[in-house]
Parts: sequence; structure tokens; C-alpha cells
Amino acid sequence: MKTPFTYWRAHSTILLSAFLLWSVVAEAETVQVTITANVIPRSCTLFGQTGASPATVSFGLDTSAPIFIPAGTQIGPFANDLIFTDLYGYQKSALSAISASYGNKMWDTGDVSDGPLGGYAPNPSATVWFNGPVTVGGNAIPTIVFDDSDGRLVPGGLACGVNDFGGGCGLLDRMDIFAMTEVGFCDGISGPLEMTVSVSTPALTSFSSFNVKQLLIDRRKRDLFFLSNFTLGQGTNGIDPLKDLVTLNIGNITTKIPAGSFRKVHKLPYTFVGVIDNILIKALINPLGGNQFLVQVAEYGANLSSIMNPVNVTLTIGDDTGTTSFKAIIK
Repeated sequence: MKTPFTYWRAHSTILLSAFLLWSVVAEAETVQVTITANVIPRSCTLFGQTGASPATVSFGLDTSAPIFIPAGTQIGPFANDLIFTDLYGYQKSALSAISASYGNKMWDTGDVSDGPLGGYAPNPSATVWFNGPVTVGGNAIPTIVFDDSDGRLVPGGLACGVNDFGGGCGLLDRMDIFAMTEVGFCDGISGPLEMTVSVSTPALTSFSSFNVKQLLIDRRKRDLFFLSNFTLGQGTNGIDPLKDLVTLNIGNITTKIPAGSFRKVHKLPYTFVGVIDNILIKALINPLGGNQFLVQVAEYGANLSSIMNPVNVTLTIGDDTGTTSFKAIIK
């Protein structure tokens, strides 16, 4: 006799086994980056400032697709122009709400320069570089260039032949500002940069309906199967499984499938098959029309010992979410 678990194993395997398995090694997210420094003009008036004044750079950053340059890579024209640390770069398409200010001067998205690091071709082009991974609480040094007809603002900046970089190249821990004034050139320089990285939390729109159809938990085999459908709520801007972070909370178990992980082939459902935190996950999102969707998730290798009935379930896709309670089949 077939139990619900036997049925689930057979049918979920048939439904999802045709899709490629890949491993997700890090969770990507959109963060807010803020860079500040006190810049001191050098014996001149720099954008209305004559003494130490704060300069600020701010932008949102999608960390899902960095350009990686490993330490030891030659990035300049000379053999010893080797980058001292790993570098992580991001294209302008990964940035949002870009701004910079100092004194009475402001820069925005249109003033951001793109190009090879330090102007040295053929390095990959990017808008912003960091000398380490961009993480909340991290201490990576950034560099990004704002430039217009009035002047230039550059946190970081590339330098080569510096003792601190073993004679190679690296990013400077300072802010430089340059301006052309009526009496000529004026510039200013800061001490160490201060950078904060915070996670952007979007306002969420609740589903108008969210129904769990099946929740099967096998503690001994460490397997879980979840089936539900939902309808998007009023005021929603829609979901895009190809771009949205998908989060499923079942009791105290949280599964996050990073943005950009789902795939779609022709008219088939959106699918994800991969390993996250050593747990094999198979997930499917199927549009049913009229802002209605079916969601199926199977997990293999999860610690399910703490899940008890009734189980609180929350599903969040992008900025749309629903919460309900359901009596699971637990064995």
C-alpha cells in the first residue's frame, strides 16, 4: 500500500528530476552601502568648505553577480602591478539610488564613471570595486568614481607601487575630492573611510489568499514535502521568480532560495534544484493565471526534529508574502 510519503517521493522525483542540479554556496541579497569620510581641503575652498567636512556616498547593491579578480592578478601595464587582495566588482545595473555629496555639491547616477579598474585595460569593467566580499558588518574598502564638469569624488581609488601593498596594487583607504574653481584647482583628502552595509527590507504586500494543501514531514528520513497555492494581494507589483528571493518558513525551519536561482524553460513552471546549507532542495512555482500560483517544495537532509503541530508557515517571494497555520502529517 502506498503511503503519502511514497506517493510524494515518486511523483516529486518524476516532476523535477529532469532539471539540472547545481550547488548554491552563498546567499545573495540586496544591501544598502553607505560610505562616509571627513575630507579636509588643502588651503582652498572646496565646494564651499574650508575645513574638515563630511562626504557621503550611498547606493543600493545587488550582490548576486560579482566580477571576481583573485589576488596576484596583474592589473597594470608592468609585471609587478599585481593586485594585493581579491577584488569584487559590480556593474552599474547592480546599483540603485546612487548619490554622493560634499559641501554644496551633489553627484548622482549620471555622474558615475564606468571602466577598467584604475583605467588599466584589459581589466573587466565595473562601476564599483571592493577589496573583499560585501557583507553586513564587513570591512571591505570600496572604490567608485563620481565625475562631472565641476569636479570629482573618489572613495578608495587604485594605487600601485605602494609599500602597504607589498609593492603591488591595492585600494586606498581614503576619500579624494577635486574641483575646478574660479582661481584654479582645489582638492581635499580624508583619513580612513567608514563603510556600513545594511540589508534593505522592502515593504511587504500580503497574499489575498494562501492555502497549504500538503505538508509531509519524515523526521527519520529528514525529508519534507510542501504543496500550496496563493493569490497575490491588492496593490501587488507582481512576482518574478527569476529575480526574486524566495523564502519559506516552516515552523522554525527557514529555507532561502537566492534571487536568480529559479529557471524557466518555455511554458514549463519556474524550477529550482540545488543544495543550500547541505540540504537538497527541489522547488517549483507554477503560474495558474489571475495572479494565482502553485508552489511545491521538497527538501532532503533537513533537521526536522523540532517541528510540531500545528505548524506556522510563511512564504515570501520578493515583496509578496503570506502566513497560515496547518496540521502537517509527521512521522
